[in-house]
Amino acid sequence: MEKKEYKKSYWGLIWLFIIYFVVLTGAVFLPYSAKIMTLVTMNISTIWFVALTFVIYKTEKIYWYTGLFYEDVKDLPSEVRREYGRRHVVRFAWFALFYLVYSAVSYWQNLSIAIDITVMCVGVMAVAISTMRIKLE
Repeated sequence: MEKKEYKKSYWGLIWLFIIYFVVLTGAVFLPYSAKIMTLVTMNISTIWFVALTFVIYKTEKIYWYTGLFYEDVKDLPSEVRREYGRRHVVRFAWFALFYLVYSAVSYWQNLSIAIDITVMCVGVMAVAISTMRIKLE
């Protein structure tokens, strides 16, 4: 089996940011209450983090955001890069699911928008910090 060349490229990351910007910009013009718009934009963001980590997992471009450099990972086996990426996807996906459920509860209980934003920001930071323990194996 021939080994696929692992090329350095940031085009996928650039496109993901453009898509995120367009979707988020479009969402802020929806005619809903501030509460719903906050929850929608926060959920778009958590889902975008999952999409980003999933694309990183599928393309093995783990140097895009994890503090690794292309030179550090270019000679690693594909399986190692994919497993590293998969572990990031799983953590962000669990948080996105949690935040989606939280959003429903928050809406029904009419919790403060400040709490919604705090839960999302603290949660994403906690997940991001937790990924620092993921090592290349």
